[in-house]
Amino acid sequence: MKYKINLSDISYDNAEIRAVERVLKSGWLSQGRLTAKFEDAFSELIGVNFCLAVSNCTAALHLALLASGISKGDEVIVPSLTFVATANSVVYTGATPVFADIESLLRPVISPEDVESKITENTKAIIAVHFAGYPVAMNELRKICRRYKLKLIEDSAHAINVRYGDRKLGGIGDAGCFSFFANKNITTGEGGMLATNDENIYNKAKLMRSHSVTSSTYERHKIKFTEYDAVDLGFNYRITEITAALGLAQLEKLSKIKSIRKRLVDVYKKELADVENIIIPFSNFTGDSGYHIFPILVRKTKDRLKLIEHLNRSGIQVSHHYKPIHLFSFYRKNYGTKKGGLPLTEEFSVKEITLPLHQNLSVKDVKYVCNKVKEGLVKK
Repeated sequence: MKYKINLSDISYDNAEIRAVERVLKSGWLSQGRLTAKFEDAFSELIGVNFCLAVSNCTAALHLALLASGISKGDEVIVPSLTFVATANSVVYTGATPVFADIESLLRPVISPEDVESKITENTKAIIAVHFAGYPVAMNELRKICRRYKLKLIEDSAHAINVRYGDRKLGGIGDAGCFSFFANKNITTGEGGMLATNDENIYNKAKLMRSHSVTSSTYERHKIKFTEYDAVDLGFNYRITEITAALGLAQLEKLSKIKSIRKRLVDVYKKELADVENIIIPFSNFTGDSGYHIFPILVRKTKDRLKLIEHLNRSGIQVSHHYKPIHLFSFYRKNYGTKKGGLPLTEEFSVKEITLPLHQNLSVKDVKYVCNKVKEGLVKK
């Protein structure tokens, strides 16, 4: 189906085309000089000492957990209101994901209070997901982690370049993980980044990124030396120079992209503020955000599918963020999770609709969406 207004969109132009062209003409396509440049630029953006470019955010999460010492028999507390990759990355290590509820329908991020109630002697880490680009209560989670000696991993897939106090999200915990998937604020198609101030985590993750081989192909090429060793089990989580070139070009546009998205979110909030039949999450939030998606909740669950159908008929593409992970068949079967375990997460999910938000939308587009939302809610 061709939509009048798409859920998400990319911002590519001649800058990205020229960047890829230069890579193709260089003759070096895999992880090399541009990858290192991209990592350095991202480190500066987030304000951390080390960044590691990887194939996707899932890989970043997996490496961050392994480099933090997470393994079989451990437990990692995660939200259920997130993409399934967050919990999957825990399973990859052999550890067990333990699901915590959200704070509220207005603040659908992991609840520090519920996190603390789920801590056992086997708990070794917490993953904080900055849903929709809005920060988890990081100060509270950091206190909990210090109290129980836990690692804190940030899933910042929705939250690039977001200030929290005097720091940036993804640079507050022991490691932060970012996504450059096709629907993200800046995109390389696929791709991710691991950010950390912990040199030990960085060195371990860097080694595992490329099969735990002691020198990269690019390093061996530069010094014309072929001897190397594989010192542990590793993975192929490398990126291409094309990915890095796209990432560098996109970083140049990030400030403008964020500014546009913020303006559109402000329009959404203003236009929908007086609509009685919906709840707007984060409507009272006053801090910085990544403005990645714009979720709304329909107060009456029975009206949700009718509104989705009305928006689709009006040429508006919408989505759902998210079906709770603990209700997926894999987790029910293997971890005994069941309905009713996380009441706020489950209520949020059955009421949520994600409206279009991207930098190529106009204010007129957003007002059209808002009018169709209002129309759909009163339509019999």
